[in-house]
Amino acid sequence: LYTSMMTALRSYRDIMVIENNKIGLEKIINSSADLFELKSMRKFASGVLTQLTSILNLNRNALHCNSYAASKGQEEIYILAASGDYSYGDNVVMRDVVPSHVFASIEAAFRDKKGEFRDGYFTCYFQSKTGRENVIYFEGANELNEWNRYLIGIYCSNVSIAFENLYLNEEVEQTQKEMIFTLGEIAESRSRETGYHVKRVAEYCKLLAIEYGLPEEEAEIVRLASSM
Repeated sequence: LYTSMMTALRSYRDIMVIENNKIGLEKIINSSADLFELKSMRKFASGVLTQLTSILNLNRNALHCNSYAASKGQEEIYILAASGDYSYGDNVVMRDVVPSHVFASIEAAFRDKKGEFRDGYFTCYFQSKTGRENVIYFEGANELNEWNRYLIGIYCSNVSIAFENLYLNEEVEQTQKEMIFTLGEIAESRSRETGYHVKRVAEYCKLLAIEYGLPEEEAEIVRLASSM
């Protein structure tokens, strides 16, 4: 009887593990399309943190899971996104706000150019072909088994490709913006006094568009179009 009960309990445990993994996988599949369509690097990073929580089936204990997406600048490390107990605004220098043990782990990932799995946390390192670097820090996932690490490895490989594509997209958009402003400046190059006229008018147009109620993305389009 004892053996039968233990066998039944183990079977129930295995069934629940499979069911939880199924639920997590379903959430990832349903949200992947939206995630990889996002153009904003910060929104994308936030989506990555959310999906990692889903992969590890930690949604019920999300308050105990803290995660960061960090980006390395020329001199400082900045927060791209954060979840759990850690939630900050944009363009925040990581060294100034996060606990020392968190910053040390993220700094080590940038320095060693690789992630690691430790008791209670893990890091994932990404580097684009253009040299841009990002690190994901996730704590609260205790006792990561081999299957969890395998899933995280596969997911991070895909995220690395997505980061690369986003950076390339940013470069293309920046080049297009520079070309538009250059064409506008050529038209105004007859007078030194109006050298910055194009840019000033562009900023005015964007501010007026925002005050009118247009979304940020549409206001940016107005700013670019006004220079022509």
